[in-house]
Amino acid sequence: MTATSALIDIGGSSVKVTIRDSRTEKMLTHEISVTPTVEGRHIFLDPTHLFKAVIAAMNNCAESLSTGATVEKIYISTLRQGFCLIDAEKEVTPIYLNSDTSGELARKDLEKYGSKKIYEETGHWFAPQLTLPKVINLFRHNPELRKKNTKLLFVHDWLVWRLTQEKVTEMTLVSAGQMAKLSKKTTHTQLLEYFDIPTELLPIPQKFGTEVGAIKASALAELSTRWSSAKVFVGGGDSHFLHMGASGNHAAKVVISAGSSTPISLLSTSMGTSTLLQPWKSTSFEDSMFFLEGNL
Repeated sequence: MTATSALIDIGGSSVKVTIRDSRTEKMLTHEISVTPTVEGRHIFLDPTHLFKAVIAAMNNCAESLSTGATVEKIYISTLRQGFCLIDAEKEVTPIYLNSDTSGELARKDLEKYGSKKIYEETGHWFAPQLTLPKVINLFRHNPELRKKNTKLLFVHDWLVWRLTQEKVTEMTLVSAGQMAKLSKKTTHTQLLEYFDIPTELLPIPQKFGTEVGAIKASALAELSTRWSSAKVFVGGGDSHFLHMGASGNHAAKVVISAGSSTPISLLSTSMGTSTLLQPWKSTSFEDSMFFLEGNL
C-alpha cells in the first residue's frame, strides 16, 4: 500500500500542507497565510510565528484523514533563497525571504570576485535576492554572527531542524543560493573562504529523499496523533518539486510555470555553455542531471 505522505510547502505569503490519504486515494490540503515584515530592503518572517502557522496547517489538514489513518512520511518544499541563522539552541536572525533584496549592498563584493567567474563556478549570475550576497552583507553589518557554532539554515533546513533537531541541507538549496561549486556538486568552500564566511556555516548536504528521523517530542506535543509516527525526509526547493511533479524528472522535458514571473525549467545531463541565454543552473534531485532555469 502507498504510504500516507505529506508535503509541507512554505512560500513567502503562505504555508500549505497537502496530504495524500492512501486509504481513500484523496488529496487533502490546508493553507494559512503569513505576512512578512518589510524594513527597507529586508523582508522577513518571525520564526516563532511561522512555526505556529506550520503546526496549525498540519493539524487542520490531518483532521480530514480517513478514520485510523496516520501520516507516515513528511517532505518539505520551500522557497529557495530564504534562510535564517541559528546558534546551538535558537534562531539568531529572522527568516529572510527570497524577496529580500539586501544582497544589492554586496554587488561590488561579487564584482570584485569576478562576475563571469562566479557564474562559471556557481551557475548563478548576480541577483540581490540570492543567499550569498545577503550573507556577505549580513556579516558585514553584524560581525558578531560570524561564529563557528552559527549555522545557516535554508527555510527547508529550518523546518527540518524545528521538527527533528537535526541540521541538514540539500544541494538544490545550496546551489540555488549561489554557494555551490556546481561542476563538483559540492559546497563551494573556497568561495565562502574568499568572503570570510566560515566553511562550517552550512550543514552537510544530504540526498533528496533521505530519511532524517522522527518528529521530536516538543513538536509532537503540539501536533495531533495523526502525526505521531511520521518520519521526516529530505526535501528541497519549490521549483525543483514543481518540475518533478510536472515532468517526472525526465531529461529534455521543459516545464513552464504560469505564475507572476513565468519561469521555465529543464533538466540536462550537462550544464551547457550558452552565453546568450545564461540560464541559472543548479543541481537536481536526480544525481545525473542539472537543473537549468530561465524566464519567459
